[in-house]
Amino acid sequence: MRYMFNAVLGHHYLQLNLLKFLRVYLSRETVVSHIPYAICRSGTYYYNRRVPKHAVKAYGLFIRKALSKCPEEAEAYSKRLGDVLEGSWSRTTQRVQSVDIPSVLASFKPRSFVLSEIAQEYLTLGDID
Repeated sequence: MRYMFNAVLGHHYLQLNLLKFLRVYLSRETVVSHIPYAICRSGTYYYNRRVPKHAVKAYGLFIRKALSKCPEEAEAYSKRLGDVLEGSWSRTTQRVQSVDIPSVLASFKPRSFVLSEIAQEYLTLGDID
């Protein structure tokens, strides 16, 4: 009877471990989003795209970069980055020049200004005839 009791406990223990594993696994789930060339993993949207054959030397087989946690921002960044990359790839007759993707993404993000920077630019442009 004791053997049967331990077997039941062992079975219950396996069920609990399986449930814990599934909960952790599903919480890290990769979700294909409605945003072109984007996936969502753990709440962060990533640009995820296969590179055309003629551009593999410049970029590698795939491009995966973090975009944003906000779906609206991620959608805008994904579209802009896609446009930049397609422009780079459209030159099939010449050697493909790789684009600095982190710099491109940084250029899309809003930048804060200090009033003294704006005043300096205004004064500099005021001297133009």
